[in-house]
Amino acid sequence: MKTNRTEFLAVLKSLLPAVVTNGVIPQTDCFFFNDSEHEITTYNDEIAIRTQYDRDIGGAVDAKKLVAVLDRMKDDEVTIETDENELRVLGKRASSGILLEREITAPIDKIPTPKNPSSLPEGFTDALLKAAATAADDMTQPILSA
Repeated sequence: MKTNRTEFLAVLKSLLPAVVTNGVIPQTDCFFFNDSEHEITTYNDEIAIRTQYDRDIGGAVDAKKLVAVLDRMKDDEVTIETDENELRVLGKRASSGILLEREITAPIDKIPTPKNPSSLPEGFTDALLKAAATAADDMTQPILSA
């Protein structure tokens, strides 16, 4: 299936905060592709990030490797193919294969789905950035003190 490389890469990079490279739970360094729900999930026992994506891929793929492959490619459009144990990214001049684990052993099926997910209010990110500029990042040197 053909896909826009930069859009796919942006979606994957938005999931990276929940990826851990040396976690205790297996596969916490992976993207979990759920082909029946058309979702991509990352999970590290503390946080989980889930997003919708309209591709039929099922299994776990090493997150850092997939992002690195897509980062190196220069094509605007790439083809994503899977077989029993490999996800292949094909461009015009380059191609790469990454191990695809069909069995997802991480407990992502136990992650609750919010009943009424809501979006953040307009300007929320800007307000957080302003608040972060006034907060201390080192407890030995408080910025705002009496």
